This record gives sequence, C-alpha cells and structure tokens, in this order.
Amino acid sequence: MIIDMSILRAMVRDVGIEMFPGIRDVYVQEATETIERIQKALSSGDYQTLARDIHTQKSVLGTYGAAAALEQALSLDRKCKAGVAIGEMEAEIRQFIGTLLETRDAVSGLTAEDLKEF
Repeated sequence: MIIDMSILRAMVRDVGIEMFPGIRDVYVQEATETIERIQKALSSGDYQTLARDIHTQKSVLGTYGAAAALEQALSLDRKCKAGVAIGEMEAEIRQFIGTLLETRDAVSGLTAEDLKEF
C-alpha cells in the first residue's frame, strides 16, 4: 500500500480519531494545490517554487506514512540543493507527481473507521 497505516494510525492517536476527517480533507486540498504548483513550476522552469514545494513535502509525507513519495522527495530535495537543472530531474519530478497523486487519492479514500486499531 502507498500509505503505511501504522504511521498514519500513530498520528491519528496523537490528535484524536475525531480530528481525522478534517485533517484528511486539509491534506487532500493542500496536496492538490501542491501538485498543481509543482506541475506549473516544472513547465515554466520555476526552480524556486519547485524546490520549496519538494522540500515541504518531506515532512508532510513522513507524517502520513507515504514512504515511496517521501523517498522521492528526499532524492529530489538533495538534487535541488545541489543545483541540478530541472531538465535533468524532469523524469523523476514527473514520477514524483504521479506518486503524490496516488498518495492523495489513497488518503482521500480513508475514513476514521479505517484507522481504528483492532
């Protein structure tokens, strides 16, 4: 699964299960906006926006247990900090966008009931 449910359950335990629907909805909205910004930054060559959004995703993705997307964000963040040209990272950025979409959709489909421990 694209989401490590044990990590997400731990976050929900910390904030309370009743908070999950709101947290989920905020994540889905922000993820959608981030994906759009990254796509636009990629097509326009806006390195600063691209680097900032990739960097921000590291903590967000870790909180939600999105290991695959987090690994991609870490790799891209290192490349941005090293000044690698956008063109050299384009395929990896496009793959990252796809993983972000999968992650957003996976979180979007979760309910509080899914996160209860049995």
